[in-house]
Amino acid sequence: MVVGDRQLYVATQGRDYVAGSAHGQVANEIVAFDLATGKSVRKFDAKVGRPMYPVRMSGDRLIAYRSSVSRYAPSAAVSIDTASGKETLLLLFGTDGMSFFDYLDVRYEHGRIFFAATTIDGPVNKDGEGESEWLADGFETSG
Repeated sequence: MVVGDRQLYVATQGRDYVAGSAHGQVANEIVAFDLATGKSVRKFDAKVGRPMYPVRMSGDRLIAYRSSVSRYAPSAAVSIDTASGKETLLLLFGTDGMSFFDYLDVRYEHGRIFFAATTIDGPVNKDGEGESEWLADGFETSG
């Protein structure tokens, strides 16, 4: 969830891709609620197989993480103009073994996106053996 000057942005739960649904084939939506009235004022549809989650505000633009459920398409950081709904690609990055929900602290700054775990677990057994986990991932633009 992200809070702007006048609106709260929340991702809806993913749903099945049904061609005849009211909103067409979308993975989920980011819904904007007016802070003064509590009413929903706008919805931003994600693409099929590419659910979106709000990350932070950058002025009057919403920065969102667009996930990929396909190993052939990269995940992305996008900027959404909250007035027009126009989406602008900010950064594409790989998806190998990464799940957005493993990293609940997400930051986008100056062309870089960072994902950090919010908890740390110790070794699985007393010998220090077990499955290791990444604490953070970061991606940046090249050039």
